Amino acid sequence: MKVTQPRGPGRGGWAWRQARKHVLERDGYRCQLRLPGCTGRAVAVDHVVPLSRIRGLDPASYRQIALDPQNLRAACTHCNSTRGAGRRPKVVRVVSSRW
Repeated sequence: MKVTQPRGPGRGGWAWRQARKHVLERDGYRCQLRLPGCTGRAVAVDHVVPLSRIRGLDPASYRQIALDPQNLRAACTHCNSTRGAGRRPKVVRVVSSRW
């Protein structure tokens, strides 16, 4: 039997897949974080304002912020995991400032 985790905004579902695809294409599949150890090739999407900081909002507002393209940027696996929950170092530089 397969056990799956519940999916909220920013963690799966059609709307997240569409937002993720849009952001990766917008940023040319290039990591926008460029932290030390960056691979350069973006395969993930990072929330500028982490979802943990917007908890407590009503579900509609939470979903809107979680999927807002201005709150999303392309990231390589290394940079995205480095900035994961609880380990969010300050970004040294941002390659693109399209927002």
